[in-house]
Amino acid sequence: MAHPGMLKRRESKATETRRKVDEFVEGTNFDLEAVNKLIDVFHYEIDEDRSGKIEKEEFVKLMHKVGITDELVIDRNFTAWDTDGDGSIDFKEFITGLSTMERGTEDERLEMAFKVYDLDNNGKIDRDEMMTVLKRAIKLSHPDFSAGDVSVIVLDLFRAAGVDPEDEVAYITVLPPILVLFGAFVILRKCLL
Repeated sequence: MAHPGMLKRRESKATETRRKVDEFVEGTNFDLEAVNKLIDVFHYEIDEDRSGKIEKEEFVKLMHKVGITDELVIDRNFTAWDTDGDGSIDFKEFITGLSTMERGTEDERLEMAFKVYDLDNNGKIDRDEMMTVLKRAIKLSHPDFSAGDVSVIVLDLFRAAGVDPEDEVAYITVLPPILVLFGAFVILRKCLL
């Protein structure tokens, strides 16, 4: 049973968040009922230390619960959701990220996925970055894919983006829409829904 002081703190954080419920309904693609359910999940299931934020350790536990253990995949997804870069995911970042993934426009989802693939955060994705993330992400859902299979996918994605994949310094600055079907972005959706 939770310590009474901890329970009160958790309820206090959830109550604070509920005061902004209209803002979250307005700023996301979720209705009032869904926002309230997400507030409960966030504060009563994910935020174990009752800080009102999901720290990296809590995010790792969440990912592990759904079978995702690859450190790079977890790290890149955490970085994509931690939009203010403070090392934690507050409820606004959480619901915005989830809304983007689940119900956002194609452009919004691609922008989030881009953050996952841009390993050095330079605004560009080169073949190595794409290969690194995609290989790990695909391995989680399709362990039978070989490195050669993933390489073919990467080359096709570069071609779809209008970039010559044979160019040694090739990079893309915009993800082709087909990428929404692949990668760590899809994994996060699996984790949280």
